[in-house]
Amino acid sequence: MVETVRYTYRLRPGRRARAALLDEWSRCRWLWNEAVHQQRSGRKPTFGKLKKDSLPSLEYTRNGFKLKNHRLVLSKGIIVPVVWSRELLSAPSSVRVYQDSLGHWYASFVVRCEAAAIPEPDLPGIGIDWGGEDHRDDYRARLRPAAPGPPSPVCRRTGQGPAQDGTAPPAQRPAAI
Repeated sequence: MVETVRYTYRLRPGRRARAALLDEWSRCRWLWNEAVHQQRSGRKPTFGKLKKDSLPSLEYTRNGFKLKNHRLVLSKGIIVPVVWSRELLSAPSSVRVYQDSLGHWYASFVVRCEAAAIPEPDLPGIGIDWGGEDHRDDYRARLRPAAPGPPSPVCRRTGQGPAQDGTAPPAQRPAAI
């Protein structure tokens, strides 16, 4: 089975590359806003105006970028070094170049790869008994004030068990909620 995944890497654009990316973003934003303005169909457009404070994000398909000498080469000759943390599994079909709120640039590549098969478990399963009622009882015990005097010889959590000195356990009192 083949699946589509995204691999995101940090970019280290130089001053010229950063300026070129921002110029490209400005051109794209102007074209988008102009398309919204020129649409005269009488119905609301399916896309809205881009805000001036929106962060740069550029999408490139296969024809708009290439990888050369471990660098990302975008259309219009923008060359950006990539911090490769792992190899791509296949040739990317598209890339999204974007800037985050801290000013860092990233490239998110879309690649196709074989889905890893999940091995079948040998056992029917592992269960953990959290003892939900016991936790609830502990919580209630913490909410109610402690009784004056020496601690009760009966287990506070379960309310069972003989006293350690052999005497009968005290009478149960209703729990205050």
